[in-house]
Amino acid sequence: MIKKSLYICLIGFTLTGCNSKDGQNQKKNIVPTVTITSPIELNSSKQSEVNGLIESPQIVQIKNRVDGFIDSQNFQDGAFVHKGDVLYKIDDRQLKNQLTSLSANLKQSMLNLSNLEKQKNRMEKLVKVGGVSEQELDNTNTLIEKEKAIGSSFVAQIEKLKLDISFAIIKAPISGYIEKSQQPVGSYVQANGAMLTQIYVSSPLYFTVMLSSNEAKPSSGKITVGSNEKIGNLKYCDPMADNSGMVKCRYQFNADSKIEIGTMGKFTFNGAIKEGLFIPQECLVQGPNGRSVYIIKNNKAYIKRVETAQWIGSNVEILSGIEKTDKIAKTGIINLRDNIEIKVQK
Repeated sequence: MIKKSLYICLIGFTLTGCNSKDGQNQKKNIVPTVTITSPIELNSSKQSEVNGLIESPQIVQIKNRVDGFIDSQNFQDGAFVHKGDVLYKIDDRQLKNQLTSLSANLKQSMLNLSNLEKQKNRMEKLVKVGGVSEQELDNTNTLIEKEKAIGSSFVAQIEKLKLDISFAIIKAPISGYIEKSQQPVGSYVQANGAMLTQIYVSSPLYFTVMLSSNEAKPSSGKITVGSNEKIGNLKYCDPMADNSGMVKCRYQFNADSKIEIGTMGKFTFNGAIKEGLFIPQECLVQGPNGRSVYIIKNNKAYIKRVETAQWIGSNVEILSGIEKTDKIAKTGIINLRDNIEIKVQK
């Protein structure tokens, strides 16, 4: 009885062992089922970043237009000045003395001319009765013309002196930030000589960058200078490229705070629109060496490394690793490995 029971147990164990081995073989022979997709072409643009320089659209040099000593400086270096503000005063005492002297000379000339005109009138009457000769009358007329010329000369000199006196007060021709004065108070300056200072327009400003002449120029972009971020709009690009094939472009933006001219910054923009290959994000497999996809070919799955770029919605751009005609596993990829047979779900 004991032997019979043992025999039954051994048979049962043998049958159980065989069933377990068959189950493992069946599990190994399961073919993964996947759905597939093809890459699609979408319009995309690559974001680029270049360095640039803050420039003012207008910088005006301030120079004196008359000789003289600087009497006063009426601004603080680096301050904002308005158009018409008095910047400097040049000592104009000598000019005013000359004006007084010329005005007296003109007055005397006008008196001389008046006397000659009266003399002429008397002589014209005397010529008729033979009191004076025609030659004497002609001489008087000549003196009158000379005196008129002298008077005109005085008038011209007086007008110039008045203009020079007005130039002795130097005003701001534009509104903007003014730089440090180059000439101290008390120094002698000559007309149209060394620059006294300069004023630059502070808003709007230009952000100048160098862009490739072979690519379309973006109409706008983000300008970053320190903690300041502004949107710049294309003002103009130079018509000629330099020897390296780069073109200077200027983007205009409004500055709501003082930004130093010559400050470096960054210009971020979207590049030219182009077609790119995109696949759904669920097709990607993240591994220790980067991202991959499974290419489906002849009912087999082959793993392929890919280089990704930007995302548009749920799709990711693939820069390299796939072709437009490839079939790519979309679902069921968790059960895949390289060079494995698969079944494509219809």
